[in-house]
Amino acid sequence: MSVKIKTKKVLGLVVFFAISALLVSGVKVYEPWAQVSVLWNSGRNLRSLSEHFHFERFLASYPGMALEEVLPGIGFGLYVALITAINALLFRSIYLSLTGRRPSLLIYFIFLAAHVAMNGRGPLGWCGWLLCVQLHTKATAKLFTPANTAQMALSALMASVSSGVFAVTLAGISWLIFTRMKPNSRFRYSEILPIIFSLSALVVVGIVAVRYLTDALTKIYLFFGSYTEIIHHGVGIIVSQSDPYIAILAAVALVMAFGIIASALRGRVRLEIWPPFIIACVGGAFGFTALTLSIPILLIAVGSVLPRLNFAWRQPYFATQPLVPEPPPSLM
Repeated sequence: MSVKIKTKKVLGLVVFFAISALLVSGVKVYEPWAQVSVLWNSGRNLRSLSEHFHFERFLASYPGMALEEVLPGIGFGLYVALITAINALLFRSIYLSLTGRRPSLLIYFIFLAAHVAMNGRGPLGWCGWLLCVQLHTKATAKLFTPANTAQMALSALMASVSSGVFAVTLAGISWLIFTRMKPNSRFRYSEILPIIFSLSALVVVGIVAVRYLTDALTKIYLFFGSYTEIIHHGVGIIVSQSDPYIAILAAVALVMAFGIIASALRGRVRLEIWPPFIIACVGGAFGFTALTLSIPILLIAVGSVLPRLNFAWRQPYFATQPLVPEPPPSLM
């Protein structure tokens, strides 16, 4: 009797214990940021904080704050380690869905190194984004199911730790809903209740998201003095400080490079990879944190064209086959 190793469980455990080891040894420290620390130290309950601007951020980090209370100095870091393990599993799922194969250890290493380089809220924001991207890769026509709706809500909640990440994630969810809302000629009455539940939940999430976005725009205006100044918070600052002709040429070069990369990846990766990538890049013009959301997608693109390394995870037979099946050989 053969023993099957559950690679997903192994991956999650390895990532969690690896990050935890860095925390225990003092090599890495994840600390709650000031916005949530102030709310936690206020001693107020969640209900009384529900109208606060940073309530969603506080809610996303609440388990870590509670764990920090039990394990001072390392509790919040362990929560981030758990989120990092979840991110690795989400990344694995997205990579497998888009390319038909699992990431190599090199790709995993770069993915986790990016997490180690982040501060406390970076992995939480990435979790929200990866939940959104995973919905883009699901090969199903039924978007408005209770499970998918719950995933959208959780995605928005985790992404709320950063205004830029939230805006990009909300744009990704909106694009997903817009492209998947198609009339279904095979409607069944048994689907009425799940659809009503899902749409009702989306309305609630939408109301909260609009409120959060409105507050974020107000905060941006108060901080920068005008909405046009927000471009200096991201890649746009490089463009604004460069010669206009150089900026135009750079933009043209980037578009051409994007076309070349897309052509190189044709048949190696599914087209669902591009909308989230473009949304993340556009968001990067207004914030470098939002730009980092393109890193997982870039890793998938790079991993799909690099030759398989000898130390890659062992692949099943079907994963080594081309994503687009080749036509049968001619008998002529």
